[in-house]
Amino acid sequence: MCLWQPPRLVLQKLATLSALRQRLLRVRQQLQQPVNEQQGFVEKSLQKQLAKNCQASLKAINADLENAEKQINVLIQGDDRLRELFGWITSVPGVGDAIAAEVLVATNEFKAINDPKKLACHAGVAPFDGGARALPIG
Repeated sequence: MCLWQPPRLVLQKLATLSALRQRLLRVRQQLQQPVNEQQGFVEKSLQKQLAKNCQASLKAINADLENAEKQINVLIQGDDRLRELFGWITSVPGVGDAIAAEVLVATNEFKAINDPKKLACHAGVAPFDGGARALPIG
């Protein structure tokens, strides 16, 4: 049994910025997707008007998203431990900055989850059956 320790303040800030990033991505998708999906179904002039109506909002959201990502990078680069772990995580092919930040937050810098199998289960990529078993017949 291990004594629980709250995440360091820098990691709490990272978690907050990461959650903000997630919300901004969700809002951007909510604005952009319907406009893109309607493209083949509405008149072209109406489609242009719809796109134009969302243009300023999307521009602002993209600016906020870029700002949040910069703050996340500054936070990570400003902390020796986070920078080291971030470098290790992003050295894995296919793992980018956003996933690395999420892993750092979810694992509390690998203090809460330090077993590869537990991390795979948490991520939902465990290569084994999670307990769903067929009942025997008869």
